[in-house]
Amino acid sequence: VIEDTMDVTINLNGHTLTNESDHTIVNNGQLTVMDSTASGTITRETTSNYYVIQNEGILTIKDVNVKNENLSDPSSLIANNPSCSSENPAELVIESGTYYSAASNAVKNDEYGVLTIKDGIFETKSTLHASIQNWATMTIDGGKFKGSYQAVTVCAYMKQQNKTVINGGYFATPVSIYFRNGYD
Repeated sequence: VIEDTMDVTINLNGHTLTNESDHTIVNNGQLTVMDSTASGTITRETTSNYYVIQNEGILTIKDVNVKNENLSDPSSLIANNPSCSSENPAELVIESGTYYSAASNAVKNDEYGVLTIKDGIFETKSTLHASIQNWATMTIDGGKFKGSYQAVTVCAYMKQQNKTVINGGYFATPVSIYFRNGYD
């Protein structure tokens, strides 16, 4: 757990970081996760139902492979701002890497979160989820996006402000907009 007062850089240097009983990484501070060999991996035990990465702080990820191959796990691979804090929203910048989820979203940007994707490969095999699910502010400048159902989902409900900007990228499956029924 990276506490809210910490500023940490993790260089995987080709190694694998995995968990045994909870989220693999929980960030509440300022964290950079990188791999100088571009072969390091972050994952978790296939029998757990937790995020691989839970971000409530400021997180930058580059040249890392993040994956969850658990076919029965409903948890997103990476959750940005899962507490849905409007006062101090989490910020996630993905510069590069590969992000694979067998059964859910590769990245979920919850209410009020700020997500920037500069590059990377994002994929889910789920027929119910998108590789990227955005509920708040997101900018995509590049990358490759693929989902069995859809590549990117932009969602809004309960007068939630959503700002999505797509400047580039390759989308192998559709980008969709979802407004939850019963809300403005």
